[in-house]
Amino acid sequence: MPALFNKTTAAKTLDRLLHARDNERTRSLLRKTWGASLRALTLSGPAVGHTARDRAAAVELAGRIANLTLRLAQAEAARDCLRTSSQRHAAGQREGLWEIHLGPGHLTDPASRFWWSPEFRNLLGFDTAEEFPDVFDSWRTRVHVDDLLPTLAAFGAHLHDRSGRTPFDVCYRLRCKDGEYRWFRARGQARRSAEGVPVTALGVLLELPPAA
Repeated sequence: MPALFNKTTAAKTLDRLLHARDNERTRSLLRKTWGASLRALTLSGPAVGHTARDRAAAVELAGRIANLTLRLAQAEAARDCLRTSSQRHAAGQREGLWEIHLGPGHLTDPASRFWWSPEFRNLLGFDTAEEFPDVFDSWRTRVHVDDLLPTLAAFGAHLHDRSGRTPFDVCYRLRCKDGEYRWFRARGQARRSAEGVPVTALGVLLELPPAA
């Protein structure tokens, strides 16, 4: 059985991909871990030594890889966009990326899908998706009660302005794993359909220095 189907190897490599900081490293990891085996197992004709189950697993994994690399590319694009906007990041400021695939009802729509990067979780003191799952409530339940409605209102205003002139750039408090509230700055940008409907929101959470 090729290393492609060793769940431990796959899990470790996917974890490294999630922590990858640039697309070139991602491509290198893909080639090193799955390149030859993946091409052999996804050919239309039968491959000697591989069962139909092997081939089906390869196709499924190929889809996971394609989705992951697209997500990383989108996150890098969002980072570049935000970094070149009018207000620059402070030197050494920690950051974490986030992405939301928006359903018709936006944040609370059951069809909406959320992604918090490993760096995003680390800002709050979490290490794994089990501790901080990729769902809306992971974030919502940790926003300070006084900041939740203003933050949601600012995000809603950004989404509903089809002209794109209303930015999403807010500061609010989040309760970290240790129970303390800390200040963060969230910035984001919606991507829209040809009709101007928001489809995806990409952004970054920035750690603010403690008050003097």
